Amino acid sequence: MKRLRYAVDTLRSLGDRSVREVLVRLERLQDTLGKGQDAATAIAWLRAYAATRGVPAASLLPAGALIQALARRARRRRRRGLKAWRRLERTRLLESVLKELAAAASPPREAARA
Repeated sequence: MKRLRYAVDTLRSLGDRSVREVLVRLERLQDTLGKGQDAATAIAWLRAYAATRGVPAASLLPAGALIQALARRARRRRRRGLKAWRRLERTRLLESVLKELAAAASPPREAARA
């Protein structure tokens, strides 16, 4: 996702409004997926903490509750990310932008023949 967004971003000047729209959608999608990944990372850290020898017993229940809340957040973010990607695919906007950028990057046919 990140690579696609950065690749399209480098070609921003070759496209029109649809390129900017794709970039906005990709940025939102990347943010959504990133927040889900942040939650997954926090869950892994909390589980490692809870498994550490000598952890105060009083901290295990709050850690478990936090793990559950973060797991719900991660699931929601994955679902939102998948829905956003499917919406982007359905609009064919990304496909049309890639074609537009390819056409802008290739030389005109008359110049190529000369």
